[in-house]
Amino acid sequence: SLADGWAAFTAWNYGVGSRAVPGLGYDEAASYPEGPVVDTAVVYPFNTSGSVEHLAANFVKVEGLLDTSSDLLRLVFNGQDARGPMTLSVHVAKRDGTGAIEIITLDASNDADHLLSIPVRDILSAGVIVGNSAPVGLAAGWNLNLEFVPIPAVPQATVSQPILARTLIVGELSQEIVRLTNTGEVGSLLAYEAQVWTAHPDSGLIAKAPGEDKSVAGSTLTCTTSSYLPGQLANLDFAAFNGSGDDEWLTDLSLDFPEGVSVLVSSHFVGGSLGNLETDNSLGDGALVSWQGVYGAQNYGVVRDGETAYGTVQVMIAPEFAGDLDLEWTLGGDNFGSTPHQIGGTIVLTEDNPMLALLSPNGGEIQAAGDSLTVTWSTGGAVPMVDLELSRDAGASWTTLQADLANNGSHRVLITGPASNICLLRILDTDGAAADTSDGTFHIFESPTWATATPDSGGLMDTEFVDLALDLDATNLVPGTYEAWLVLLHTAPDTRLVVPISLLVEPDPSPVGPRRIFAVQGAYPNPFNPRTSIAFELPKAAVTTIDVLDVRGHLVQRLFQGQLIAGTHKQVWNGQDDRGRNVSAGVYLVRVRSGGHAGTVKVLLAK
Repeated sequence: SLADGWAAFTAWNYGVGSRAVPGLGYDEAASYPEGPVVDTAVVYPFNTSGSVEHLAANFVKVEGLLDTSSDLLRLVFNGQDARGPMTLSVHVAKRDGTGAIEIITLDASNDADHLLSIPVRDILSAGVIVGNSAPVGLAAGWNLNLEFVPIPAVPQATVSQPILARTLIVGELSQEIVRLTNTGEVGSLLAYEAQVWTAHPDSGLIAKAPGEDKSVAGSTLTCTTSSYLPGQLANLDFAAFNGSGDDEWLTDLSLDFPEGVSVLVSSHFVGGSLGNLETDNSLGDGALVSWQGVYGAQNYGVVRDGETAYGTVQVMIAPEFAGDLDLEWTLGGDNFGSTPHQIGGTIVLTEDNPMLALLSPNGGEIQAAGDSLTVTWSTGGAVPMVDLELSRDAGASWTTLQADLANNGSHRVLITGPASNICLLRILDTDGAAADTSDGTFHIFESPTWATATPDSGGLMDTEFVDLALDLDATNLVPGTYEAWLVLLHTAPDTRLVVPISLLVEPDPSPVGPRRIFAVQGAYPNPFNPRTSIAFELPKAAVTTIDVLDVRGHLVQRLFQGQLIAGTHKQVWNGQDDRGRNVSAGVYLVRVRSGGHAGTVKVLLAK
């Protein structure tokens, strides 16, 4: 979309004339005339402000940087609210003759606080580009502050054991320790968050149910563009994901373009570990473009399960073309898995007038099932009402999260399971005139009932460590093998550690079961923030209700109501009320009622 491309486009337009860097931006950049700069930074800290018209950009030149500096350049940007999507990018000319463009993501208020990734000592000069991609409307004001900050020491995360495998008897509890250590540079800080997921975060769709047929049917083809303009040239970027669960690999892809859409050029689909899906170069109005790739004498596919291949098709859309632009597609496998070996679908691009631009989630976010997610967007033109839709299969299918929502730019919505690592969100005009989809996929994860990790977050200076307690609970499990993944998100360069957990549950060899009593055994951690786990024991199977109350006895949240078997159980409270809002710090009561018994435990939420 225009909003998505404006930051890069305006950065290319800065890097021309004497500011051109070979190999960066336009091939003929040095022969283009230079646009004027609105200000030049030579002394730091530096502050400037301005106002940028719609479909325009302001250039701020950055000079006077020392090659002996050990700092990074920090940009603090404040753009005008309610002026539509502004953009911010930096065009860097490096001392070694190369260059780079760094696009900075702005929040819903058009603000950012960003450290440039290239050290000051490596920068010869740079340009900060403030853009306003709104097609119409008033100018947008902005303020920019530049300062030097020391390059932070780099942390490094290591764990005491790369895999955890344990055996428990039905009804047993166990606590295992995983030590997380910051082995990074002196003075570094490792911030971490510990989560337990029901599937590996790099997998495609989360764990299919036992016995479910596995095939190429989990595969998808998606397009990063959700709309088009009649009479315009468009580069359509596609992602082909192989979601097969039984090692069937992709060999074929096809796209059928409607009349009124002329294919000018198509690239190969690259990203498969065994080769490319190569285009047949079909061109013209209403062309059917096909791609194929095989590997080895057995004609295996080139895109293996779990991999994604990317390709681009450039098209010219006729001025008279109107309404939805439907692209019918097919993906084919190498026939080495189970049926079906070919699947298909339709990608729908809407006519781009008026405009909606989804700001967040926009790719890479991690969302816990059962928590609330804030969705933000910008808009242009007359869009009074919008719908929010969620896809858990990279755009192959969609479900409605919220319909007929007032177009106010933000909405908080409860996200439930099932989990998936290839989620997309899209926003649509209820009249069907505009839509936008997340630029990349994000995660919705679920935690298993039988494994929890504490503490769930913290910070470690260099050489410091924390012993993460991993509680395994086989109370309500039937004999069998269970898998989960301890996911450690952190601030080290690799950003994530994953420890596979394998739990083998064996039958209880005892001929007589244990005698049980009703008891609410307590909460851990307590005090807590943001989650605590309440343990209790039931003497027999019964309908059980678990409520959180304030100190006056008013209901805050009903955590559970339903049938539970006899034995030891745990219930987690995430510090929210029934409407998904975070409650204030203080004392709360967790009450368990089951089979005529009742018990209460006092918990303290600390902020």
